[in-house]
Amino acid sequence: MEEQTTHMISHVYPGGSSGGSAAALAAGFTPLELGSDAGGSVRVLAHFCGVCGLRPTDGLFSNDGQFKFPGKAKGLRYITVPGPMARNITDLKILFDVFYANRLSKNHAPLNIEKFPYDKNRPLKIAYSNTIHNVEVDSAYKQVFTAFIEKLKQDGHTVTEEQPDFNYKESYLNWATIMGFDFGINMPGIPLEKYVMWLFMFFKYRDYDWATGMKRGIGGNIKSYANALEFRDELSNIFENFLTKYDIWLTPVSSDCAFHHQRTGKPFLMNRPEIG
Repeated sequence: MEEQTTHMISHVYPGGSSGGSAAALAAGFTPLELGSDAGGSVRVLAHFCGVCGLRPTDGLFSNDGQFKFPGKAKGLRYITVPGPMARNITDLKILFDVFYANRLSKNHAPLNIEKFPYDKNRPLKIAYSNTIHNVEVDSAYKQVFTAFIEKLKQDGHTVTEEQPDFNYKESYLNWATIMGFDFGINMPGIPLEKYVMWLFMFFKYRDYDWATGMKRGIGGNIKSYANALEFRDELSNIFENFLTKYDIWLTPVSSDCAFHHQRTGKPFLMNRPEIG
């Protein structure tokens, strides 16, 4: 069929779960949006659509009403964070300030942050990483990122290639474990449900570590959950200590730009090799 339009059909996919919000912003349907980020659903989708998105510090904004489980315990308490989305940084800050001013929650005490005025005449101390723990990054995207780093150096900022020292694999497994526990508290309690979840996650997403972490969380007890939260606190301390040395830490948002819609589980082509 010949398409009589200046906006041709594109099979590039904005991703999920806040992909509709990011796409609506990019298309001009709305000036501001609110996303929900557990594993990148604000940051990555904003990157895919060329808009701005922020995953705030956990606990900074209220997530009341984000998930409704009538008569059941509230899950995803330590995983999902609401975050603002906008077409530019100025609008993003406006929405951030609105959320921050209305951050009171019935579920947790409000978190306060100290705001520091930005002095454009003071050079910044910036850390950057071309990738994190050798995750493959698209070569064209890496060129754009590298050019931006060089521009920062030319502008007089102190720029250092460095990243926090942490166990990447165990951090990912721990994230999935907490998610599995939080999901599991509201699951129907079917026989062998942790194995059913493992099979579903693995065959749908082809992600062994994610599936294993989810199974570990669903089949865990309160002690294993407490251990997972303790690991999370230790990881937060590692990043907090790292960021005391720098004003900013810059990394690629994702391995690639927006990918083409395709069958779930099919590997992506990245700099020729396939990645899961």
